[in-house]
Amino acid sequence: MAREGSADVSARIQRYLGQYRAEYLRDKIFDLFSEPAYWDRLSDTKPCLIVGGRGTGKTTTLRQLAYEGQYRLHGSDIASWSALGLYWRIETNLTATFQGTRLSEADWIRTFSHYINLQFVDMLVSFVTWRQSTLGEATRLNPRELRRTCLALRMDETTDFSAFADQVSDQILRFESAINGLGTPLSDLDLSVLGRPVASMVAAILDDESIGQSDIAFCLDEYENLEPYQQRVINTLIKHVGDGGFTFKIGMRQNGLHERATLSSSEFLVEPADFVKINIEDEIKQNGFGRFAASVCNDRLVKMSLEDREFSALRLLTVQDLLPEMSLASEASLLGASRIRDDARNQLLHEGVAAEDLRRFDSMDDLEACFVGFWAESQDTSLSSVLTEALAKPGEWKTRVGNHGYAMLFSLRPGRTGLSKYYCGWSTFLMLADGNIRYLLYLVTEALIQHVKQGGDLLSPVSAHNQTVAAQAVGERVVFELAGLHKRGTQLTRLVLGLGRVFGVMAKQPHGHAPEVSQFRITDNKSNEEIKELLTAGVMHNALVRFTGDKMAAVSPETKDFDYQLHPIVSPFFVYSPRRKRRMNLRSEDFLGLASTDSTKYIRKLLSRTNREIESEPPAQLSLFSEFFNGG
Repeated sequence: MAREGSADVSARIQRYLGQYRAEYLRDKIFDLFSEPAYWDRLSDTKPCLIVGGRGTGKTTTLRQLAYEGQYRLHGSDIASWSALGLYWRIETNLTATFQGTRLSEADWIRTFSHYINLQFVDMLVSFVTWRQSTLGEATRLNPRELRRTCLALRMDETTDFSAFADQVSDQILRFESAINGLGTPLSDLDLSVLGRPVASMVAAILDDESIGQSDIAFCLDEYENLEPYQQRVINTLIKHVGDGGFTFKIGMRQNGLHERATLSSSEFLVEPADFVKINIEDEIKQNGFGRFAASVCNDRLVKMSLEDREFSALRLLTVQDLLPEMSLASEASLLGASRIRDDARNQLLHEGVAAEDLRRFDSMDDLEACFVGFWAESQDTSLSSVLTEALAKPGEWKTRVGNHGYAMLFSLRPGRTGLSKYYCGWSTFLMLADGNIRYLLYLVTEALIQHVKQGGDLLSPVSAHNQTVAAQAVGERVVFELAGLHKRGTQLTRLVLGLGRVFGVMAKQPHGHAPEVSQFRITDNKSNEEIKELLTAGVMHNALVRFTGDKMAAVSPETKDFDYQLHPIVSPFFVYSPRRKRRMNLRSEDFLGLASTDSTKYIRKLLSRTNREIESEPPAQLSLFSEFFNGG
């Protein structure tokens, strides 16, 4: 491949692999779409809640269900589509408009219900207009149902679609002016009954036999942005989906369903009677996140290769080729195992080990040889006794190295500059992403850009060093983003910095302790509202991963206890294990303390409790936060 400037290659990588958000992709979203494992479950007429954190693919999936996406996937025969979806992203500036003391909540409910009717009818109008302009097909609307829609919206009766569409647009403008205090007072507005105009307009459209038998799906994105009373309004429509010809596919973050109630005090949304819930991370991981992620990345690499002949050879490479794995023994060598091995050998000579045993020590790979010294220090015993046991019980020794060898790697470069642990290989990147396709694309893009900046080309694999630097950069970016994501964003940032620092120091000083501590559980004050809100915000915004701590909890009538883990994506930044292994218990005071301005005090307190010593200076990649870690 002819050499192209690194800036040009980086720009191409960014254009094809670095477009993470569906909002930024525009029409390219349809070209880059890969069906997730749960795709077939979305064609059901039952309402569906699609739950996942940022970057798990909610928006992409909903956009693909919408008519523009179905057209790109299946062509112009609407009857053959998986769904006839109408996409609406719910924004906070809109939901905030329907709040305030000028109306009671009861009046806000009536006002918001009318707006929902207008919004949904306008989405249906947009589909009819799009079909005419894009496909050249007029929709044969049922005139009686179109007239009934006019009556339900308190508009002038008409069976002419153009006149109807103009009236809907005018209604929306008048309504928005009234909401903003610029037009007719809210008290003078003619408000419609929730759902009535929508059902009539849907019936008018579905009377056209060429559309087929599928229900129309309202694809609502970012449901968590709705206020609780606003969710009750739409929950009422979800509850009564039946013969109306429409259903709902709703995307939300974890804990985004703030309200299960409807407008009736005796009715609530009940799973699975009223809706199906799809947890994206669980679905993808259970059905092979690696296969899905490889498909997404490799499809984008192929599309990049088609843009220019210089990249044509990329069609023969996969993302797995570009991100090669590394064995633990190889990593130990890169981390300076030869120095540690020499020290251990000299100590064995000093202890008078037999020549045959020394020969067998010399035949060990770097990981095992270093582990002899590591285990001797952990057990406070001599190297010769550890070597004797290893040679006498090879099966048990192999198991021990398998259980503790990975944890040992974090301790091989104490106090030395440079990388102290490598995060490389496709399987490692999958682990760091933890089912989040956006994070995975973050990692792959950053690794390839680092590779190109260092003089590499896209026909050679990315080095372990560049993969690790990329993983640390992505982790840092994720930490920085937290502050602006939530009203508790500053607390979340402090919490992640505090816990990350604790886990990093514990990983570097594993001797005499349980290896790979990367989880926590709060053991007291579970009803503390501040803790609940902080945990909820952490899970919703991918700062934390929550999972059932008790394996029997799924079948137990007792209240579940949850364990938590910082999202694995930040582990390279703090240098600890991304694997889900051991847990430490936190008191509520410690948890809230880590999220406070006194976080450094609680970091020292937790490390002291586990007999660890905090270094005077944090690792180099944490230098931007040095003031924080030094008590500033």
